[in-house]
Amino acid sequence: MFKIKEHTLLVLITLFWVVMNVLLWRAETQAPGQAGAAIPVATVWHKMLEAQDASSLDIYYHAQRLGVCRWGTRVLAVPPAGSAGAETELEGMVRKVSGYRVDFDGSLLLKDVAISTMFFFHLNCDTNHAWREISLRLQARPSSVEIRADATKETLWFKAGDGDQTTERTYRFSELQNPQELMNDLAGPLPATLLTAFGLPQFLTTTNSASHQPPALDWHASQTTLPVGKTSLRVYQLRARVMENYEVLVYVGKAGEVLRVELPGGVRMVNTAIGIL
Repeated sequence: MFKIKEHTLLVLITLFWVVMNVLLWRAETQAPGQAGAAIPVATVWHKMLEAQDASSLDIYYHAQRLGVCRWGTRVLAVPPAGSAGAETELEGMVRKVSGYRVDFDGSLLLKDVAISTMFFFHLNCDTNHAWREISLRLQARPSSVEIRADATKETLWFKAGDGDQTTERTYRFSELQNPQELMNDLAGPLPATLLTAFGLPQFLTTTNSASHQPPALDWHASQTTLPVGKTSLRVYQLRARVMENYEVLVYVGKAGEVLRVELPGGVRMVNTAIGIL
């Protein structure tokens, strides 16, 4: 029996689903303004992609600290002429940007079940912010779940293991127009109700489209202030509705660092550098 508990998966899939929508949303152009005024979502996302430093955050459920996570990005460059190498992380002088890589990793420790769960999310996108490769791995020994999607090959690979028992499948995007087969495959290792609640069937169906974009949340961006001790920071705020009744808030610093994330159900992530709740 797969040993990652349902409420652990609920937190992790929520994080994954929200991050997916943040990463893949392409905003309409709006005029920038003063604090409280709307700005283009793409402006904030570009700041996040080109942030110089990674963001380390603590994960809380209400007042209980559940774990830690790290958000980091890399700018990828086209290899020099005549080089047989693949894309590399830019160092020093910029030649030509070919895309970006996002890494979002962390761990959760749920005291009531005494299980430590690690998650690893990675995304490569092009300069237009369209995704090329996505991977997600959840691990709570001896159990693990791994999903990889490749927009170029138009394939989705899934693997779930529990000790010596392993389930592994590869799907073409063309097979996912009706994701019922995949849902049946995942019914054992992952609760189908969670997969449905967080929109996996809709995501898999729309990945077969030419743009490979999942159904996006209606994100809005603005400039605001975030209280830190006795002072306040001028920051960007990203706001979106989840399933109509819930709200997601992301606060981003002027240098593109993630300062605070508020998710439905009392889950929040707080940058360790400022230590605010």
